[in-house]
Amino acid sequence: MINTINQMFGTNFEMKKIEKIKGLPVYMLSKRSIYEVSDKENAFILVKLADSEKFGVIALKKQQNQYEEKTNLPVAYWFENITRAQRDALIGHRIPFVADDKQMYLPFLGIAIHNSFRKKKEIKTEKMMPVTQSLFLYLIYECKNKKIMKKQAAEYLNVTKTSITRASEQLEKMGLICQKTDGKECYMWTEDSGYQLFIKAKRYLINPVQKSFVVENMNQFTDMPVSGERALSNYSMLNPSVIESVAIDKSMAKEYTFKKIDERWEDNKDMIRIEFWKYNPDRFSKNGMVDPISLCMSLSDVEDERVEGSIEEMLEEYAW
Repeated sequence: MINTINQMFGTNFEMKKIEKIKGLPVYMLSKRSIYEVSDKENAFILVKLADSEKFGVIALKKQQNQYEEKTNLPVAYWFENITRAQRDALIGHRIPFVADDKQMYLPFLGIAIHNSFRKKKEIKTEKMMPVTQSLFLYLIYECKNKKIMKKQAAEYLNVTKTSITRASEQLEKMGLICQKTDGKECYMWTEDSGYQLFIKAKRYLINPVQKSFVVENMNQFTDMPVSGERALSNYSMLNPSVIESVAIDKSMAKEYTFKKIDERWEDNKDMIRIEFWKYNPDRFSKNGMVDPISLCMSLSDVEDERVEGSIEEMLEEYAW
């Protein structure tokens, strides 16, 4: 199939199988083969449906949106054979597809190829994307001035090479990393390190917390890293908060049951605050606590001198 696409569009795409995508239901992953198709300029996801699947256009459209939300890439379906009626229905609902009989509808690809001759898209440098911040944390905590291949970073963070490329381009534009291509491999490294690198990057960092709420503690959250003021109390002399906070990757939220409560009206229940994070807090947690940089940014909106002083204490005493 990849040769057919390259012949028809004059491209030089390569295709790599994706073994796992977090946050998707089992029926969207089992019996299907999922690939990332990419070259230096463009990328998309190709989902090959099982021969035995009976597909409906409405369900495929809904699933297309779910795939795109989790991968941040355009998605097309791969069929062995389709009828004229099925082809017309797919096009009518603007669902990209390829079929083994050389029928193709890839509107995003045509646009992408057309745009590749224009000025490259401007890289935003106001704030980091979540994947950019994850890459930054990987470089500052795990790499410490070492040159790292992009594919190593992609494997460690469990994201696609395309996502790493976008993140590294943003970090380079912000002046935080250097990049160099050697043969087929692309390397990244930082010239600063530790606390100095954090201070340089701080104005670009984002608050990782998307939302938070209090729930009844049913002892199912013991595997989540501690966050918020309770974590800060472990890094400093701050007294621990009454309600413990824990962090979870928002994409994993469906695996848990949350019974929300209003802490203002509940004084006799065991309560815990859940924070949905924009990236995986487990990736850089140690000793059951979220990492100091993410913790600092998660408390950036708290106007409390005690908290502000404890954050400074934590960052000064941390073993960078």
